[in-house]
Order: sequence, then C-alpha cells, then structure tokens
Amino acid sequence: MIDAPSTSQVALRYLHALWFVSCMCAVQQGFLFLGPLTEAVLLHDPGNDSIISS
Repeated sequence: MIDAPSTSQVALRYLHALWFVSCMCAVQQGFLFLGPLTEAVLLHDPGNDSIISS
C-alpha cells in the first residue's frame, strides 16, 4: 500500500496545514494584542502593591 497519495488526501493535508498556520497567526495576533494588556493589568494589580509594601 505504498501508492501515490490521492488528490483528496493531498487536499486534506494542504487544508490542515493552512488551518494550522492561520491558527498560529491568530494566536500570535492575540498575544500581540493581549501582551501589553496583561502587562498593564499585572503592573497595576493592587495585589502586587500590597505584597511589595508588606
């Protein structure tokens, strides 16, 4: 069963790779957007201030 892969298998692999890449791009965009936001939340967290002051 070492025959050439059929067209549907190739198309499925291509679609899967495309979906994976688009998900990675979306995750990267999300981190680019959430990164500064989380940083601001962590820096201005009242819990951190109380830990530092005590």
